[in-house]
Amino acid sequence: MQRATRPRALGISIHSGWGACVVVGGSLRQPEIAANVIVEVLPDAERFCFHAAAEMTPADAAAWIERMQSRALANARRVIAALLTPDVAACALVAKPGE
Repeated sequence: MQRATRPRALGISIHSGWGACVVVGGSLRQPEIAANVIVEVLPDAERFCFHAAAEMTPADAAAWIERMQSRALANARRVIAALLTPDVAACALVAKPGE
C-alpha cells in the first residue's frame, strides 16, 4: 500500500519586478522546504515600468504598460505552473501596499 502524500502549500512574496516563491510541506515538528525559487517577473531594466511610462505620452505609456503586463504575467505563469504540483493544496500571496 502506497502512503498518501501530505499536502503542501505555495507561498509567494511579491516585490517590484520579482517574487519569492516557496513550497512547504511536512509538519510543524518536521517542516520541509520542497522548493525555493526567485521569479524574475520583469528584468531589471523594465521592473520599474511605471517610472518609464511617466516619461512617455499617454498613448505610448498605455501601450508600454500593456506589453509589460503581458510579459510579467507570462513569466509568472511559467514559473508558478511548475511549482503547482498535485500535492499543493493551498497558496498565500503576500505583498506590501503598492507592490
